[in-house]
Amino acid sequence: MSNKPIYWGLFLESPLPTMLHQWIRDQHVTFGFRTEIPESVKLGEETEVKVIGRGCDGRNEGYLVELSQEQLKVYGGAPAPHITVGLCGGKPVDTAKLSFEPIKPFVIKVRWGKFDGK
Repeated sequence: MSNKPIYWGLFLESPLPTMLHQWIRDQHVTFGFRTEIPESVKLGEETEVKVIGRGCDGRNEGYLVELSQEQLKVYGGAPAPHITVGLCGGKPVDTAKLSFEPIKPFVIKVRWGKFDGK
């Protein structure tokens, strides 16, 4: 049996705000896209990430996050770990290309999860 969801990672318990037209449901940090979920990842387990930056170019809006050393061991996502929160004609895949400006860091609650098309 395959353990390859469409994507998996850390899903926010409470969404972050956006200024753009299309708000993103199920905000998350993608750790893997069409990859196996490592056995060390316990789906549903709560943890935290630190939000350290924000970027918006009018088409994409997102937040840059800092991952813990344990999280980095299983991270296989974009070069800039981030959360896409809003779009206005952009694509979520392009959020990692934003110029993120530093913000006062804050910690958010997240849970390990996956999206398999349902």
